[in-house]
Amino acid sequence: MVEMTKDQAVARFRSNEQRLAMIKEQAQSLVRVMEEIRSATKTLEDLPENESSAMIPMGGVFIPVKTNPEKIQVDIGSGVVVEKERKEAVETLKKREAAIRTTLQRLQESGSKLNAESMEIRQKLAESTQPDVPVISG
Repeated sequence: MVEMTKDQAVARFRSNEQRLAMIKEQAQSLVRVMEEIRSATKTLEDLPENESSAMIPMGGVFIPVKTNPEKIQVDIGSGVVVEKERKEAVETLKKREAAIRTTLQRLQESGSKLNAESMEIRQKLAESTQPDVPVISG
């Protein structure tokens, strides 16, 4: 770690805490998206093989629709939607889930590093008695 004064260490500690809070929020959002993907995947896997009827909930009302389980519209990003076969749609969703899992793992690793640094700063600050003397040197 770089050498820093007590004031710099306090500022770094606060910055780390803010970054940890942002990482937590991002992770929670990604978990919600992953749950939606899992739900969509299960729904696609459970669709009957032939055309059937369904009710789509929309803001407190239900809209009756006919389903074609072999032609699924899939959002591929930037608002672009393409038609895929059910199997391809499920594969696409599973790839998204895997990508989110990787991102969550990276966020967790970043959070762990920040947390370790914050703990080290906290310990050094607790040991320090003089404000302008470097508390951390590396």
